[in-house]
Amino acid sequence: MWRTKLPSGRRFVTVLCDGQNIFAGSAGKFYCLDLDGKLLWQNGLKGLGYGLICMTLPNGLSAPDIAALQAIANQRAAAQAGAHLGH
Repeated sequence: MWRTKLPSGRRFVTVLCDGQNIFAGSAGKFYCLDLDGKLLWQNGLKGLGYGLICMTLPNGLSAPDIAALQAIANQRAAAQAGAHLGH
């Protein structure tokens, strides 16, 4: 667990993790951090406003959603493999 301050200095931050990077939006600015919280880059989104930023991954799922779906698929595959070994 870690904490970092973004250059925007705002209190409300929208966060999304794709498993490799953390994306944060605050006060109309967009940031990319590594998994240790180091700021990699930022984009001021010039001309696009200063409000809330909404984010999603290309497939519409968050990294925890993808991990949960993969865990379910792995459990089903293991169960099927076990069923085949029993015959």
